[in-house]
Amino acid sequence: MGGGKTALLHAFSEHAADVGAHWVEVAAGSSATGCPGLLDQLAAAVGLPGGGPAAAVEALREAAGRVPLVVAVDDLHRADEDFLAPVPELAGRLSAAGVLLVLVCATAPGNRWGAVHAELLRQPRFRSVRVSPLSPAGVGDLLHRYLKAGAPGSRDVPESLAATCHAVTGGNPLLVRAVAEDLRAADRPDRAAPWKGEAFTEAVLACLRRCGPDTTRVARGLAVLGAAASPGVLARMLDLDEALTGRHLDALAEMGLLVDDGAPAFRHPAGWGAVLSSVDPGTRAGLHARAATARHELGAPSVDVAAHLLAAGRAPGPWAVAVLRDAAGQAVNDDLVLAVRCLELARELCADERERAEVTARLVEVGWWLDPAKAAGRLPCLTEALADGRIDDHDAVVLGGQLFWHGRIDEAVEVFDRLVRDHDIDPGADAELRVMRLWMGFSCPALLPHVPEARSSRPATAPAVTTASEAGLRALEVLNELFVEGPRDDLVEEATRILEVCSLRHMSLGPSRFALQVLVHADRLEEAGQWCDTLLDGADERGAPSWQAIFVDIRARIALLEGRLPDAERYAREALDLITPRGWGVVVGAPLSTLVQALVAMGRYAEAAVELDRPVPPAMFRTRWGVEYLHTRGHYYLGTRRLRAALGDFLSAGETLARWGLDSPALLPWRSGAAEAYLRAGEPEQALRLLAEQAGRPGGRGRRLLGVAGRIRAGATPLAERARVARAAVEDLEACGAQLELARALACLAESHRVLGDSRRARMVVRRALHIADVCGAEPLVAELTANSSGHIAPAGEPAEAGRDAHGIAALSEAERRVAELAFKGHTNKEIARTLHVTISTVEQHLTRVYRKLNVRRRTDLPVDLELPTPRSSSWSDGAQVEPDDRRSYKM
Repeated sequence: MGGGKTALLHAFSEHAADVGAHWVEVAAGSSATGCPGLLDQLAAAVGLPGGGPAAAVEALREAAGRVPLVVAVDDLHRADEDFLAPVPELAGRLSAAGVLLVLVCATAPGNRWGAVHAELLRQPRFRSVRVSPLSPAGVGDLLHRYLKAGAPGSRDVPESLAATCHAVTGGNPLLVRAVAEDLRAADRPDRAAPWKGEAFTEAVLACLRRCGPDTTRVARGLAVLGAAASPGVLARMLDLDEALTGRHLDALAEMGLLVDDGAPAFRHPAGWGAVLSSVDPGTRAGLHARAATARHELGAPSVDVAAHLLAAGRAPGPWAVAVLRDAAGQAVNDDLVLAVRCLELARELCADERERAEVTARLVEVGWWLDPAKAAGRLPCLTEALADGRIDDHDAVVLGGQLFWHGRIDEAVEVFDRLVRDHDIDPGADAELRVMRLWMGFSCPALLPHVPEARSSRPATAPAVTTASEAGLRALEVLNELFVEGPRDDLVEEATRILEVCSLRHMSLGPSRFALQVLVHADRLEEAGQWCDTLLDGADERGAPSWQAIFVDIRARIALLEGRLPDAERYAREALDLITPRGWGVVVGAPLSTLVQALVAMGRYAEAAVELDRPVPPAMFRTRWGVEYLHTRGHYYLGTRRLRAALGDFLSAGETLARWGLDSPALLPWRSGAAEAYLRAGEPEQALRLLAEQAGRPGGRGRRLLGVAGRIRAGATPLAERARVARAAVEDLEACGAQLELARALACLAESHRVLGDSRRARMVVRRALHIADVCGAEPLVAELTANSSGHIAPAGEPAEAGRDAHGIAALSEAERRVAELAFKGHTNKEIARTLHVTISTVEQHLTRVYRKLNVRRRTDLPVDLELPTPRSSSWSDGAQVEPDDRRSYKM
């Protein structure tokens, strides 16, 4: 259809007129539509209406004797049997009389022309001419003709445009003309890609109308099925014979809509869109329901069948709910949105109330990964189902965990109590119960007594991690052991193994979360950061905002511990943006605490106060995140010099942890904060007592804890021993990569040297501390170091020595500056030579030139601004910060 047959007929009629032939044309049709028969039309054409067939033929014979005569019959594919019946005999008689009979018919499947055509083939003078589609060159010529007519003076059609148009239209002249009209209407005739618009859509629909209703149905079915289409699937879907369906597909390919390379498929999305544009929503939904049924009966994957069920929005059979649930299970690791949509439709279609409750439980569990706040809206339905006995023990445990997350702790207690009270616990829920008990053990100890014990005993030797539940349980066991006994290498190795297994097997991200926290609490920050990036990629690929938020929160904590304060702020804000505060539930204390601590360390106290004024769930203070929040607020009070308020929060956090049996320095080192508050308040004995207690507890001797404690202890140590204690703290903090704490310890060490009269060494250490503090973005520490070092470091903007040229640094060569920077940081000449891969002699020569250009005599006189940017204003809230690390940025 649209292949140019009628155009060819018209061209032939013009040629006949040019050579003096008489042209008689009739249109084929069906008596059902009121179309006169073939012989009746011919009789009317020769002026003998009602004269009968014999008279009409005789009149045509006589006319042919006077002038060449051509009789043309168009659209024979629309003719019924009555119209076609006289054609073979008429052809023979007219041929004998010297009349040229031209018959035009499309090869539409199922029409009656095939039998007539077979009879005509036996006549000696009959010739069959097949109209082929246009070649790419022919398409280009046709486009040029149409576009030139619409836009005088236009350039030749580019070959790329002709080739693309041929690929879209298959060389169908009607479709080519439509593309040209759309290009002309869009005023872009020279674009390399055709513009598909209204004319193209109308041309496609016109071709379908001329093909007949069955071919149109096949085209629509193909558009609905997409890549899964085949003659067999289409035939089952549309209740057609498979062979006939194949002929309909052949007709569509001949029309130029489909590719002609085996598998039925539209040449271009424009053709697919044009076909579907004529289908009303109700009909389209019905086609999708038929497609779902056909594909289900033929054993297609559940996810593929579910796509049609979702488009149909209804169940074509009782099997639909099971297919949707299975599809959700398959999609949960790759396409969470699809999984949730499948579960929502399954829940809507469920006739059985128990099954509806099961689907709702799964919907809450999976929906939490997308939107925890929305998932919370379904919890009342599950609570009601539990009361009616319509959910199993596994789903009840899930319900209890969700209620806890959203701060409905008393309801969670009732759920777990009901499990024990109403019946014996199903052993099938043992894995979930063990996970829940371990999680509650260090998250909400008050809830722990209500969580039932598992029925079966845990093997003495942990089994190999093969499932997500086993991975989650093992990760929690390791994390719990770390909190109880402190970090150990074997725990770190086990956590790393769990991360590797979960990554390899594409498991749920839940177990990885707990294993990652082991690395963080063990101060393996570099490894934790690398794994965090990997897990963030996985959460992003799965489209799981909740998991993205959780891992971005952990990334923020890593940045805070490393001393990258601007990064810690950025990640914490991202975590709070990815899901709403309501969606965070009681766990909102985690990102909020990190954000406030970063702001406090950067001296942006007003912004920290705003964040502390955020509404938080009251139930949060019944969890460890509430204790962490108190600990953070203590640091805010400490930074703003409200020492008694700070001490109150630190001690309150410690008392709560002790009451819960969770007083672990690896979990929350509250004694360090309290000791610093005591020291600043002039009570060094209390500070030393707390630090000794912390060091004596399991896990209290990690390098970070020892370093921070050493820095605080140095302030309460006799002057003669202070430098030694501070130096040990520096060594501990250098080993664990805690840059901000290292800067603080260096400041303490520098002050110890200054008090002891070693100003040269104090000057060296203070410069290093200033450099680190500035890179961290710790403005208060930078200001403090600058202010307290006025006798040893030049004020900002002034030369370090009175005679030094202010422009001397700019005069240094790149090599000289690199050597000077390393010397400024305290490296020996040998170390500098090894670092820069030069000889010691070269280093000495560079330093000699540096001293001369900067007008200094020794490395301890090197200026602060050699490597350090000028300290910024004391207005810490002006937003000027060190450029943050941009390794990760997760925005929704």
